[in-house]
Order: sequence, then C-alpha cells, then structure tokens
Amino acid sequence: MAKSRKKKKSNAALTYNVRNYFDSGRVVKLPLGPTYLAEIPAEDGQLIRLITITREHINGNKAYATFVIDASCSCIDTGYYDYNVADEIIDVVIKEYGLQVYDDYLALRDTIYAVYTNAKQLGNAKDPQLPFALKILEGDSGDAPKKRSLIKDWTSGKSAFDKRGESLNREKGKTS
Repeated sequence: MAKSRKKKKSNAALTYNVRNYFDSGRVVKLPLGPTYLAEIPAEDGQLIRLITITREHINGNKAYATFVIDASCSCIDTGYYDYNVADEIIDVVIKEYGLQVYDDYLALRDTIYAVYTNAKQLGNAKDPQLPFALKILEGDSGDAPKKRSLIKDWTSGKSAFDKRGESLNREKGKTS
C-alpha cells in the first residue's frame, strides 16, 4: 500500500515590503487621504515642486508617495514612498519640506502623469522606483485626457498657491 503524501501548509503569513505592496495594487484600494504640494526655490531661482499623495489604511496609518518635479516639468523622481506609516512620520515629512494641503487631487494626478510622460520621452525618468510609486495614484493608467494638468502654469513660472498660501483650484468649487 502506497503512502499518500500531504503537502505541508506554511504557517508563514505573506509578507510585504514597500515595493511589493505598491506593485500588488493594494495601495489604490485604500481611500484617498490629503494631498500636499510644496514649491521650493532652487539655487537658480526656479521652483522645484514636491507632490505628496496619501491614502488611508483602516488602522489610521497612511500610505504615501512623494514626487519631485523640476521647474521645466521635464524630469520627475520619487522622493519617498511607504505604506502603513504613522501620522507622526507624515507630519515630519510635511514639516521638513514645507508641504501644504492642496485640495485638487485630479490636477496633481494629471500633472504627475503628464510630467512622467514628458520625462520618459526625454529620457529623464530614470528613477527605478518611479513605476512603483506611481501605483498610489487612482487606479487608472494615466491615459485619460490631462485636462487639469498644472504644467502650463508651472512652466510659465506661476505658483500653485495664492499670496495667502492657499491652493488655487483650476475650477472654482471643484475639489476631490
């Protein structure tokens, strides 16, 4: 009589590292949290933009990705991205870089995709982590029309904030 062989079940839970978590698509299933923008003057007087997109975990922690965009909107890099991070960590990032709440998520998303497309065409999207960080954006591929992109304003030197430091919405009354 032959012995039957049973497969052992692993007791080890599936573990995620940051890259795997973002790549799995789980991050886009989280509800959108606050979005932030900072405009930092570079040495040449041009503005470098930092865009931070957050998503909220059920336990109150956040997933986030920060994108760095140059003044000409022809280069994009990933600043940081992580998941299941306590609010205190996000607060440190906000304070350190002077991030301000920017309530037009669609404009930021469209701008990130448009700059990414430009950078790829110019060969300036070399950051290997960028495709994973882009996964935090709403579950679309970025192929939708870029009606709300801020590139035109930014390349002409306009700020995304008014003189009081409040975000300028592209369409009055529209927020995400």
